[in-house]
Amino acid sequence: MTKLIRIGTRASNLAMYQANLVKAACEKHFGAAEIVKITTKGDHDQRDFQKILGDGFFTRTIERALLLGQIDIAVHSAKDLPSLQHDNLPWVAFDQRAACQDVLIARKQQKIQRIGTSSPRRKAQMQSQYPDAEILPLRGNVETRLNKLRNGKYDAILLAKAGLERLGLLKDIEHDFALRDLDIITAPTQGILAIQCRKADFAWMQKIANEALSQTAYVEKEVLKFLGGGCHLPIGANAETGDYDFFRGGKRYTFQNEKEQYLQRVASSTSENSFTEKIILTHSIQQHEKVARLLAEAELGFYSYPLIETKTIFAEEQWQVELLDYDLIFTSPNAVRIFFQEAFARDLDVKKWQAKKIFCVGKATAKTLADFGFSSQDLPPTATSSELLKVIDSQNAIYCGNPDGEFAKNFQGKCFPLYKSFPYKELWAKPPESCRHMVFCSPSSVEFALQSLGKDQLKTRQLYSFGPVTSQALQKQGFSYIENPESGSWKKMIACIKEQI
Repeated sequence: MTKLIRIGTRASNLAMYQANLVKAACEKHFGAAEIVKITTKGDHDQRDFQKILGDGFFTRTIERALLLGQIDIAVHSAKDLPSLQHDNLPWVAFDQRAACQDVLIARKQQKIQRIGTSSPRRKAQMQSQYPDAEILPLRGNVETRLNKLRNGKYDAILLAKAGLERLGLLKDIEHDFALRDLDIITAPTQGILAIQCRKADFAWMQKIANEALSQTAYVEKEVLKFLGGGCHLPIGANAETGDYDFFRGGKRYTFQNEKEQYLQRVASSTSENSFTEKIILTHSIQQHEKVARLLAEAELGFYSYPLIETKTIFAEEQWQVELLDYDLIFTSPNAVRIFFQEAFARDLDVKKWQAKKIFCVGKATAKTLADFGFSSQDLPPTATSSELLKVIDSQNAIYCGNPDGEFAKNFQGKCFPLYKSFPYKELWAKPPESCRHMVFCSPSSVEFALQSLGKDQLKTRQLYSFGPVTSQALQKQGFSYIENPESGSWKKMIACIKEQI
């Protein structure tokens, strides 16, 4: 902890109000503190959210200042934090949760035909309540949005009640407009204030944290992570009340559930998988829903028990313009997503990579690259890492990904570490003994299973290995297992399990 605590925040009135709450707590517990205003990518990019790739566009610049040591603590609205966390930037909830409901603010005596919101979740919910209204994009801080309503661009807009209360605007709004609390399920962590620091300072930051609220916030963030995204998802989730609301492909998934089984209920509902024969999935949570759907096709259920958590690990000094001079190699969708979100956030001249070669292992990796507007080199869809090593020029290429992975260990060229796998937080309940079949996808998942469940519990289950590298880890521990007949294929893995049941 430094003598003077520097608190990083956005410069809007709401952000400053929230930062001053944290400043008062820091001064009470630790001494002097000052606020450092920071302009983020989301502040000057006013496009509709749907046209901005990735999430964290209101926080990345502030997180960068933390990593560089320019500030000591950051203050965010928790819902703005990216679902993929940097290992050196833990966060906790601060103070109490404000009113988390949304409010509809409408011009008086005006038929509601144009509603302003850029939230996919709010848009979906309003379309069900106002089917004849046009839903239009709306960006800007609270005051800017209210001015757009006053000027007649919209008949009504949606805002979070928490921000209006914190800014003391409710009385004025009730005087000028018609205001109605909406009975809809709001965004995960809405109304929660988050504080973030470097890992070395986490112990002292916890002294001003709300531990119980932090656990609630983490659960709600896990829902986003499970569904594979952030602000772009049309999802409402409140782990305190057990409420859930999600829109996909013309379907709506909604329920109210007991908190103890909240995450499992989200997983089963969204994947439309409620079969009783449960297969334990141990890999990173982002892949569970896809696998759950494949299991449902085989009339098999699943039990989410993620043992691996992916976190970013890049250092700020690594982001040099020299990167633009190299071909790129990716072996996972995570690596592509992290790399290009950060590259765009730093305003690098990413078009230069259009003239370079970009190699991808796996169809999912290539598809993620295409989502960012780039094409990968033509390789067989089933190309393995070892086959890729034979066709690349290692002197002119950089591998971007997990430095602990098999490809990094065998690659002779430059490596740009982006992320690592860590043991998962204990947020998901341990699988019951009735779940006999357990699938491992990596040596890390085997290691973390031993830490979490112990050898005796694992020996009572039928274990499956997703590929030869994972098989070696199971064999080293003396476990019996069945190996996937086609490494990398979930369909083959599931067919293999089906034969054993």
